Amino acid sequence: MKTKISIVIGMLAFIITSCNPKSESKTSDHQVLAKNIEYDVAINNYRVVASCLEEGANYFYSSIDDIWYFNNLESSVRVPFIDQLFENAFKGKLELFDVNNKAMDTTMLKKMMIFQDTLHLMRTDPPYDTFDTIIKKKICEALDITAIRFREEWTYDPQSMAINKKVVAMAPIISLDKKNSGKTFVKGTGKPLFWIKFSKETPVNTVLTKRIISNVPFFGKDDTKALNMDSALIEKYITALISKLKSDSITAYVAFDKLSNKKLSSKDVSETLSGFAKENKKITDIRFLEEWTFDPNTMYLQKKVVGICPLIKEYDAKGGFRGYIILFWVYFNDVWMPFDKKLDLAKK
Repeated sequence: MKTKISIVIGMLAFIITSCNPKSESKTSDHQVLAKNIEYDVAINNYRVVASCLEEGANYFYSSIDDIWYFNNLESSVRVPFIDQLFENAFKGKLELFDVNNKAMDTTMLKKMMIFQDTLHLMRTDPPYDTFDTIIKKKICEALDITAIRFREEWTYDPQSMAINKKVVAMAPIISLDKKNSGKTFVKGTGKPLFWIKFSKETPVNTVLTKRIISNVPFFGKDDTKALNMDSALIEKYITALISKLKSDSITAYVAFDKLSNKKLSSKDVSETLSGFAKENKKITDIRFLEEWTFDPNTMYLQKKVVGICPLIKEYDAKGGFRGYIILFWVYFNDVWMPFDKKLDLAKK
């Protein structure tokens, strides 16, 4: 009899639990951080670093050899990626739009990307008369694309604070550089050649890079173009992130130029942030560490945000930009450390 009663009680408990699954659920819906954010990511830092060093801004870039993945894709993958992008565009495989959001076909693309030049030549045989030869030239090559402009939707998990980026569109960027024989350089003046829109997500099966680091500004004296993020939403996110760090809900790691696996205590985080608050300095940028994968057919690119690092811009007495105060890293996925060491966060 007791056995039968135990079985009945067990069944009732199972039914009650099954009818109320939310009571045991630890998952949460992602919240919107930015519905339509647009920003540039440099993918070739050689010219950027060279220019900054020439201007004396070596406060950060002096150790660039040790952090090649800052604003950079390895040339072994970057050049084939850009070549594939152009090839697919010329073959009509991509959904292209111009800077005025008008659809482009391959004829329009070729007209924009290829121009004709006339060479005046002389024949090698008598009477050595001259003749004209028309040749076709591209306005740029893969090596000339130094950045990609992304249009994205951002959401985040309020439990882990992990940010998810959905790429809606992207554009290869070219800009003038008088120091590079009129070629290309990215320094706030880059212009998109054309936009590739992704009306649907396709399976990504090719790794572009395991790590690339870039900054996205959302507040600052000289970042008017970066204010395309809802300030209330980002402030809410930053406040929640700091609260979780102070309560040890998530872990912060020491942030130098290189990635670090040294943990920071909640006390250290609180003291650091309190000190900057007294100086009336607020977080102005987010540095992202990401892994990129893509579909070679559609060029659809997917980003996995591995970690973030809040930054504070520093200005001199005249209001000139001096550099960044690097606060700490928060990692959301496994991180490949220098020398192929791996920080396994999945088992954390």
